Amino acid sequence: MNPINKFLTVAALIAASGFANATTTNVGGVVWDPDAANDFQMQFNFTQWFSSSANAVSNATNASVINSFDNALVVPTGLTVGDTLQGVGEVYQLNGDFADINSATGGAAGEFCPSCELTIVFGGFEITNIDPLTGLTLDFANAWANIYVDRNLDATRNLTNAQTLTNSAVAEHATEGDLWLSLDVEDYVLFGTANSGSSFTDFDITGGLAAPNFAFSEVASAVGFGITDAAVRGSASSLFESRYTNEGNASFTADSNHVPEPSALTLLGLGMLGFGAIRRTKKS
Repeated sequence: MNPINKFLTVAALIAASGFANATTTNVGGVVWDPDAANDFQMQFNFTQWFSSSANAVSNATNASVINSFDNALVVPTGLTVGDTLQGVGEVYQLNGDFADINSATGGAAGEFCPSCELTIVFGGFEITNIDPLTGLTLDFANAWANIYVDRNLDATRNLTNAQTLTNSAVAEHATEGDLWLSLDVEDYVLFGTANSGSSFTDFDITGGLAAPNFAFSEVASAVGFGITDAAVRGSASSLFESRYTNEGNASFTADSNHVPEPSALTLLGLGMLGFGAIRRTKKS
């Protein structure tokens, strides 16, 4: 093999190695494999409650939930048309990888959020009708969800259970950190009553650190036929003190792209390829 061809072969191998090593995505400390068989799937637990429109949680970045949490309405007797549903939660699984959501020090290396926590806040579901037989009708025109990544781990991290979510200061942890994904509700269906039920939600991804890493309208709708940016299927039951749901659990499904940052090794290989091509041109 002549020297130029040998040089180009080595350069190509280096460049390929750089791309091959970039098989995972890291956004804000959240690590996952976009080529995984079931990418992108999260499981999260949550607590939700109703509040008056005056105490509704805002979808503004890092908005407080304290006033809303402290003034949660009694269900179902305290509910009226115009009240809103909101909640907080924490992700415990991503693509089959678990995190220790009860640890103040974070998960061990290899978990999807090794030095951080991934939390969820949602709201904007407005009551438009209350029927003792058919349950609630919720309008989702202004409904939303925000996902945060927080690297300042808290001593009390369990946002998933009303009996352990003992006060609004704990609930407030869900709004801390950097906005990882922001979502608007595209479609929504609720089955059940104000006390317990199941819901199916389609979301549009609208922003956040991880938004460029997602393919849009690539997953099956949770509500009906067609496709959407993100689909969430969840259920909640057993209102705690008639104000907060207990045992809320949901799955979040989307499709993430592989958007790697070029590694130094990749750039070196590509540079060598370019240099070799110039040398070959001159020699010709």
